[in-house]
Amino acid sequence: MRRLRVGVVLSLSEELGGGFVQASHVANLFRAAAGSAHDVEFVATDRAGAEELRKVGISVDHSSGPVLRLVTRWLASLPRTRLLLRRIYRRFPGRGSLDAMARKRGYDLLVFTNSTRQIRGVKTTPFICSVWDVCHRDHPEFPDLRIDSGFEWREDFFRNVLPRASAYIVESDWTTQRLVNYYGLDPSRAIVVPLAPSPGVLSADVATTDEVQQLRTRFGLARPFLYYPAQFWAHKNHIYILRALKILAETEGITVDAVFSGSDRGNLSHVLNTAERLGVRDQIKYVGFLPARDCATLYREAAALVMPAYYGPTNIPPLEARALGCTVIYSDEPGFRDFAGPEALYCDLTDPGHLAGCIQAALARPRPAPVPHHQSDEARVAIRQTLQRLAAKFDSWQAWSAGTPE
Repeated sequence: MRRLRVGVVLSLSEELGGGFVQASHVANLFRAAAGSAHDVEFVATDRAGAEELRKVGISVDHSSGPVLRLVTRWLASLPRTRLLLRRIYRRFPGRGSLDAMARKRGYDLLVFTNSTRQIRGVKTTPFICSVWDVCHRDHPEFPDLRIDSGFEWREDFFRNVLPRASAYIVESDWTTQRLVNYYGLDPSRAIVVPLAPSPGVLSADVATTDEVQQLRTRFGLARPFLYYPAQFWAHKNHIYILRALKILAETEGITVDAVFSGSDRGNLSHVLNTAERLGVRDQIKYVGFLPARDCATLYREAAALVMPAYYGPTNIPPLEARALGCTVIYSDEPGFRDFAGPEALYCDLTDPGHLAGCIQAALARPRPAPVPHHQSDEARVAIRQTLQRLAAKFDSWQAWSAGTPE
């Protein structure tokens, strides 16, 4: 049977939060599943990405592209040229950049840890790709799906790329079923890799009393507070929290702060301006992208994690909160209860007053005991079985490392 050479492609920054954590988790699972039977190498698509991954203990090589590709990336960073480049790419997809890299390095298989647009140009190399969700079909109204033809790109990916994948990675059986229902994909090709909390957050030392006070002083936290670590996309639904805080103050006389951490994806100014208009701006503490230890301390000190996101049902913060003994308030959307379990409080996203009630309940509750996160071995076994299945198939033709297949 063929000894596979597998290139695991990572193209994410740590500031992407949960996406970076899950991509790193998937990469490490592939290396563990391959064991001594197959060769797995990690490849970053740029030097900066390689440096980000090395910070979290993942040693990678980076695929250095030609000068033209570097220029294209620079042009893509300019708002006036980004859309034009996307249109050109859709009409004339790049052929051969990752295929050529795979052939040069002798990779039999590429594994993509996120749904990157680069996959569309892979034509000759077998690949496995990741699917985080199908929320563009559940919530097509959000602006991130309207910018740069985001909805159309996702539909092209699901209809024209996924059927060519040797397997696809999902975070839950829920997502597999959605893919089967919407796109008729083969469920036997799904590899379920459940989300895992950030290792950096879970392993962070417990802050001392002085360190906690320093953090509270730094962020201006004199009152009880809620915590929401999320990038500022519209679908993260920060506005809903602002309205609940206003209702809580006006109807119950309860004033709590909300700490928002995460990078801006275009909606931060709207959130802060709305907070000003609603009269709750002094209760909002925007702290930017934080190191893992600060995140862990905020979980341990917060009255609750509040995550009223529309996209899901799988998200990393409820797992981290539960592991660190923090009450979880989560969206009451389809599939979300199955993910976060019966201990969480669930809020009706159509009614900010319902969230206000959940916050009251969280303030009255004793802090829950930490529940250690248990990662089963099923994902690693499923990956190993997939590699064995593909190795048996690939044995019928010549490896790239031996020359061009006939």
